[in-house]
Amino acid sequence: MENEIEKILKKILKVKSLKNVTSKNCKSWDSIAQMTIVMEIEENFKIQLTEKDFSSLNTVDKIKKFLKKKIKN
Repeated sequence: MENEIEKILKKILKVKSLKNVTSKNCKSWDSIAQMTIVMEIEENFKIQLTEKDFSSLNTVDKIKKFLKKKIKN
C-alpha cells in the first residue's frame, strides 16, 4: 500500500523524492494537485473522503497514516 501511495504522489506532484514533502514546501502541491490527490486516493483505495479529510491531508506522512488507519477499519 505504501508503495502505491508514493507512486500516486510522485506522479501528481512531479517529484522524485517525497522526503519531508508538504503542501507548504512543494510548489507543485497546489489546490488542483490536492484535488487530484484526493480523487486518486478515493479511486485507488475505494474509499470516500470527507471535506475534513480533504483539508487535513497536507503532508505525505499524514496521507500515509490516514490511509493505514482508514483501510484497517
